[in-house]
Amino acid sequence: MNTTKKKRRKMFISVLPGEQVEVALTEDGKVQEYYVEMMHQAKTRGNIYKGTIHNVDPSLQAAFINYGAEKNGFLQIDEVHSEYYKTPFDPNKGYKYPLIQRVLKAGQEVLVQVVKEPTGTKGAFLTSFLSLPGRFVVLTPGREQMGISRKVEDEKERSRLKSTIDGLQPGAGLGVIVRTASIGQSKTNMQKDLQFLKRLWKEVRRKGSQVKPPALIYQEPTLASRAVRDYLTTDVAEVWCDHQETADEVIAFASLIFPRQPNLVKV
Repeated sequence: MNTTKKKRRKMFISVLPGEQVEVALTEDGKVQEYYVEMMHQAKTRGNIYKGTIHNVDPSLQAAFINYGAEKNGFLQIDEVHSEYYKTPFDPNKGYKYPLIQRVLKAGQEVLVQVVKEPTGTKGAFLTSFLSLPGRFVVLTPGREQMGISRKVEDEKERSRLKSTIDGLQPGAGLGVIVRTASIGQSKTNMQKDLQFLKRLWKEVRRKGSQVKPPALIYQEPTLASRAVRDYLTTDVAEVWCDHQETADEVIAFASLIFPRQPNLVKV
């Protein structure tokens, strides 16, 4: 007889006010994942900005973007969306990308997203391929892709999710990537998540068309909220938090995901 105990996970969120936030995921008492965010170090990864091209460097095939940070961001040609191409480009004619100096020019306005934080003397790495992560799916404006996270390894579940996303219909010019949190989720829940992201994208576009650069258009949530959004799954038995204000934030977020588990978060 199989007496193996079902594994249960726990999430611990520890806050040192004004200093740092720590998140740990444990399984059977052992730490499986650990994340820390220093409060005095502004995190920009995932943020979307409206910036201005400071200069284009043909030798690097990159542009430097003033998006409001201390150092200009770095945007390579392979991170430039084709919507910025001035003329049609055929990658089958010997080159994968057009020359950046034929695509972008100094003073031009662009919407960019931070993919790598600035380090030392280097500015942040940027992309114009924007993405908005939700609880179950990631919305990819400008890329009509329908994909499933590689972390979903079970072939039966991948097949089910593929059938599910085939019916989501995100709309023209929009793509969807299914996250691991979608495992076992209904089409209705995924559709609600998608609709929220579409409303968020509409707001990003509206703000992006109205504000003057440099400007922050969209900001990623705090580490505590991201942890709930990204890692709170059905196999997490409890969430412990040692800071009341953060706990209130986490409870509000968790109640949207698991409304039938009001006592999931403990202080």
